Amino acid sequence: MKAVCWNGKKDVRVQTVPDPEIINPRDAIIKTERSLPGSSIDHTGSVFFHSVPRRNGTEVKVMLAYKPPAGSAGAAVWPR
Repeated sequence: MKAVCWNGKKDVRVQTVPDPEIINPRDAIIKTERSLPGSSIDHTGSVFFHSVPRRNGTEVKVMLAYKPPAGSAGAAVWPR
């Protein structure tokens, strides 16, 4: 997968890295996205994954923000 990697002071690059895994209970995986400038829907979002050992599972938290096309008129008809 592609990821933005911090390699040191003033050295941030997009690199190909292995898919992440949750190995330790305190590990977390965070995936983020953002629309490109000029896209029809301006959005940004993050998905957080971390293990929940007591429940033998993974907790998923999603955060999403967007500006629908046509401003407030678009917000009135855009699905939520």
